[in-house]
Amino acid sequence: MKKSFILFLTSLFFITSCYQNVSFGNDSTLELSYFQYQSEDQDLLLELPELNDQLIFKNQGNDELLKFNVIKSINDKHLHQRPTMPVGVKKYFYFDGQQLFLQSTLFHPNDFTSYLEFHVRKWPKVFNQTTGEVSEESYLRTTIEYSSFNNLGQLIDIDYSEQITLSFNNQVFDRVIKVDLTDKDSISPNWQTPSLDYMYFDINKGLIGFDDKEGNEWRILSN
Repeated sequence: MKKSFILFLTSLFFITSCYQNVSFGNDSTLELSYFQYQSEDQDLLLELPELNDQLIFKNQGNDELLKFNVIKSINDKHLHQRPTMPVGVKKYFYFDGQQLFLQSTLFHPNDFTSYLEFHVRKWPKVFNQTTGEVSEESYLRTTIEYSSFNNLGQLIDIDYSEQITLSFNNQVFDRVIKVDLTDKDSISPNWQTPSLDYMYFDINKGLIGFDDKEGNEWRILSN
């Protein structure tokens, strides 16, 4: 209960203070920097599924299934900001970004602390939220927030430098990042979803598989 409340507060802060979708037509702060996708970024963007699609993963050992509903799937312009005390908002910059939120069907639909979140953002190479320093140079930053799974840590940055090939179900994925979670302890023995050793993230397809700490290998059935 305590952890759920902490995750609720963390998620609420992230949603309200970090960034929001914006319409540039009527915005009065267009003097802020705007980090846009460049031609070299196109090959690194997610092929986003449709809203309300369902991704199904099969345990190849015993044919058990885990299902994830697509809760959010957008590619849009965003504003990075945070609230200031006692009232007000500090705006930093605009950026192009993708958001993909998945939720296991084992969680209650209203439990937004259980989302598996993928963020692909055109992000400044240097950003100091305290001083407001924002560099002119930018890069494509991909993060995964994995509180849906039974692992501590919750947030990782994807390193594109090491890619592997993964083959299963007559499919070959040759741009896969193997995310190591072996050092992340479990949260609870009664968590709805497994505690993981590895996640497999395809640069364009997104999550395609994961291995849990019980030795089970889960792989996506379709994408």
